[in-house]
Amino acid sequence: MQRIFFLLLLILAQSAAAGQSCGPHTVEDDANDYVALNAHAYPAAERVHERIQAIEDPFEALVPLKAYGDFTQMGILDLVLPAIALSCSYEMFDANGCKGSFFLPSNVTSASLTGDSLNFSVTNPDTNEIMDVMHKNRSYDRSVVSIPAAETTWNRAADGTETFLSIADNGDETHYTEHPDCSGSGHVIRHNESGLLTTNHFSWSAATEQTMTFQYKICRHQEPNAGCHEGQI
Repeated sequence: MQRIFFLLLLILAQSAAAGQSCGPHTVEDDANDYVALNAHAYPAAERVHERIQAIEDPFEALVPLKAYGDFTQMGILDLVLPAIALSCSYEMFDANGCKGSFFLPSNVTSASLTGDSLNFSVTNPDTNEIMDVMHKNRSYDRSVVSIPAAETTWNRAADGTETFLSIADNGDETHYTEHPDCSGSGHVIRHNESGLLTTNHFSWSAATEQTMTFQYKICRHQEPNAGCHEGQI
């Protein structure tokens, strides 16, 4: 599935400022403009996972595995943008205003281009839920996706620093900031009907180096298992 999305990116995206961001690519051959977490795909990050797997006590490995799992899960969340591009992209808008075709019917209910800003709405045919999407420019330096219960923003600064932030109405948050050297930080905050449930704050050193370190502090905020665990891998 990830390979399919990657191929779609090669077709739909254009190269620009993304060459400054953290990624296993060069400016010359980069065709992936979307903001995305890249550190987890480097060999140094794979070795972090291997160190967790090498922990002999399976119960001792559960906490760092959960902390690191939240970090790698963010790379999957980034696939939302290329998936949305199947409904409407700059190329599709230039072609026919994202109205679709016989072979690719459109579920876009409205689309407009103001300057370089592409705005459109997509309706889920199963739930009738409306998703509003905004791309700041053709380099996809800022994209915002809003649904009734949450808003998610992808942002790339001029120096290539990339930020992801998803905030739900119930207070849940998922966030990362990744720097051009592939170091960064992030957090995952979750709630339930009783309020704040768990928090996971983490950071990592440059994944482009031979050795990457991953630091975490993961906490449960409700009894009977309230408490925090922190460490470095």
